[in-house]
Amino acid sequence: MYSTRGTKQHYLPACVIGRFSADTTSASRDRRVEVFRRGKDHIYRARASTVCASNGIYDVKGFENGTIDQWDYEEYLPSLFDALKMGCSTTLDGFVHSLVPFVTCLFVRGPDFEQRMNARMFSGKIESSVFSRDNANADRVFEIQRLLSIMLVSDWSCLHSPENRSFVLGDLGITQTDIEGRPAWIVPVDPSLAIMIRPRKKGQIATFNQEHHMWLYKIRHLQLHEGALRRVNQSSMSQCQDLCMALSRQDFIGPLPERSLKDKLAESTEAFGLASYFSVNEMIEHEFEWYGLSLIAARNLSPTMAKRLTKNRPYRDLNLNRWMPQMPMIPENIRFFDSGVSIEKRKMILDLSETDDFEKHLCEGVLQTNIRQMQ
Repeated sequence: MYSTRGTKQHYLPACVIGRFSADTTSASRDRRVEVFRRGKDHIYRARASTVCASNGIYDVKGFENGTIDQWDYEEYLPSLFDALKMGCSTTLDGFVHSLVPFVTCLFVRGPDFEQRMNARMFSGKIESSVFSRDNANADRVFEIQRLLSIMLVSDWSCLHSPENRSFVLGDLGITQTDIEGRPAWIVPVDPSLAIMIRPRKKGQIATFNQEHHMWLYKIRHLQLHEGALRRVNQSSMSQCQDLCMALSRQDFIGPLPERSLKDKLAESTEAFGLASYFSVNEMIEHEFEWYGLSLIAARNLSPTMAKRLTKNRPYRDLNLNRWMPQMPMIPENIRFFDSGVSIEKRKMILDLSETDDFEKHLCEGVLQTNIRQMQ
């Protein structure tokens, strides 16, 4: 496998940045976008390949190829976003292996992640010398493991911009704001399209189409008015770390003043605060739900077969030819829980609520037992 160790590594996919360009014929990474940088009074144009990237940001000792820079889900994002722009829904396969990983990884891919983790560690009285870049990158992998289930069960919608109006893309790739008085996390993926995520603990995530023998994820489509679009763009610009990108310089709203590291940390912490809606026990109990749903989606298991996956655990060596999280971290003091996935006729439900028997699963020395149960 090709290694990007020591090279320029994108924390915001170039295939997404390139969509915010008037050029629609060049390769996405070669397209130029309008860039507005903090503390600067002018807007300039830059190639998608040159922004939101840093040399060796994902390099780490002890991992395959010396880096965690493996975001294979990006390959399928352009066609998926094109379909969503047209008002389509997606298969469970596309949702689980492309959409969910893309948004999940936005929470951990940026350089701000190290600062957020440092702030979290300092509050726990851990010395700064302990938290190296290697530690930060190992923790990115662990955070992905915890966040995937939260993203799976969230309420997803597509937001369409008003005619002749466009979304602004901040360098975090995501912004937290209010839509209709409710907190929402907004991910602009195209000048005319953004994905909205709202946290919830239980919800229907797929329906089985018997005619095509396929699980489908029906995503809601909403049309924004100009006032709502303006609030989203203002939020993207306010919470960005260093720069924003847009199709046209007229899409930017007001100045973009320089900010202190403390203020940038506060903005990124707010932007990525979705996990605070779940307790630690809920996140621990359900951290492997993604694996079972990955198997169901990739193999298009019927409702009858899907019901047989009763345990919430990682599955390995499946050769699904899909994106997979790196190296699942298996607990050594907690036995695997039952899955929160239930099948009701043709409907698939995911429930991330804490069960009554959490304490019963605490048990020292169960690492080898857990590893044997990985199928």
